[in-house]
Amino acid sequence: MKASGVSAPGAMGVTLLDLPEPPPPGTGQVLIAVEAAGVGPWDRLRNTGGWDVGLRPPAALGVEGVGRVRAIGPDVQGIPVGDRVVAHEAPLPGGSGFWAEQVLVAAAHTAPVPDELEPAAAAALPVNGLTALQALEALDPGTDQRLLITNGGGGTGSLAIQLAKAADVEVTATASPSAEECLRSLGAAEVIGYHDPAWPARAQRGFDAALIAAPGTAVTALPLRAGCRHMVPSRQSSMQRWLEALQTLACRGISMPRPTLPR
Repeated sequence: MKASGVSAPGAMGVTLLDLPEPPPPGTGQVLIAVEAAGVGPWDRLRNTGGWDVGLRPPAALGVEGVGRVRAIGPDVQGIPVGDRVVAHEAPLPGGSGFWAEQVLVAAAHTAPVPDELEPAAAAALPVNGLTALQALEALDPGTDQRLLITNGGGGTGSLAIQLAKAADVEVTATASPSAEECLRSLGAAEVIGYHDPAWPARAQRGFDAALIAAPGTAVTALPLRAGCRHMVPSRQSSMQRWLEALQTLACRGISMPRPTLPR
């Protein structure tokens, strides 16, 4: 099958590959015919020892994606063949990821894709969305409390805005000026341009919590209120909890910011 990934352990470059098809799914596993796969900065860590996901090169990269269930293994229930699912898998049971025509994953790490979501949009959600969800659950902001999110225009930040808005939390986000209109449409009450070195002074109206989604902004953001709860998110999560939030946001018209392509 066609794939895109790494040809050998430790290889830095991504190349086109011709790989054997995955084996039939084992107990508790499903085989997915991939329609779309997510791409993120974490992918560069996976063949260099920065994040061990069980990659066995030559292998496809990618730990998140969307596709149709092609086959199910023993003891898999409630996931019919042909259904469209979104998945986030690490470690990878087949030793190869989502940047391929097929991928083998644990059935427990899949979720049905709501009809409102296109495959490409859903494929970009798991890692960023689970990170945002985990951070907000740790912060636990209450209704009508004020939350600061740095880098609101990024994948994690933009999803955190929508999750917080759905919980009636007032959100202030830092972002580039060009992202202001988009972030306000996602639910941010205020957007502050981070290029302005005086942005902390503009934001000093008191926050109940802060989600630090931009590297290097913790030192600046944390003094905005003494005792403010803060969270620098990691990438651990529960697919079931994300599915519940995904279903809620899908009904509200979930959105990801339009990517800026390198020139």
